[in-house]
Amino acid sequence: MVVRDHNGQFLACKSLLAQANSALMTECLACLEWCKFASDKGDQMVSLESDCLEAVKSINGDISRGKWEIYPILSNTRDFLLAFRSYSWTWIRRTANEAADHLAKLAKSRMCNEVWAYKPPSSLTFILNKDGLLCPPTND
Repeated sequence: MVVRDHNGQFLACKSLLAQANSALMTECLACLEWCKFASDKGDQMVSLESDCLEAVKSINGDISRGKWEIYPILSNTRDFLLAFRSYSWTWIRRTANEAADHLAKLAKSRMCNEVWAYKPPSSLTFILNKDGLLCPPTND
C-alpha cells in the first residue's frame, strides 16, 4: 500500500507477505491493512483507491452478497471504515497504481517485508516521480 496526503504527497508505504487464496483476497487484506494504518494514525477523513474493481464493489455494496471467502475481511474493513468521520473507496486503473503494484511484486519476490516511513526505497521513488507526484529524496 502507498499512503499519500490530500495533495498526493508520499507519506509512507508498506509491503507485507499475505496468506491468501486469490488476488481478490490479497487486495482486500491490503485494504484492511490500510484501514488499520489510517486508524492508528488517528485519521478521520480518508480515501482509498484500489485497482481491484471487485473489491471496491464488494466494500461499497452489501458485503453479505459478496464472496463468502472475503466476508470476514470485508466485515473487519467495514468496522474500521465506520469509525472514520468520512471515507471514500474508489476504483482506479491499474496504470494509475504502479507504485502499489511495484510493492506487491517486491513482497512476492520476498525481497521486502517492511514499512518505509517518510522515505521510500529508491526503486519506488522512480515510480512516484514518474507519476509526477512529490516524493522525498532517497539520499540521506
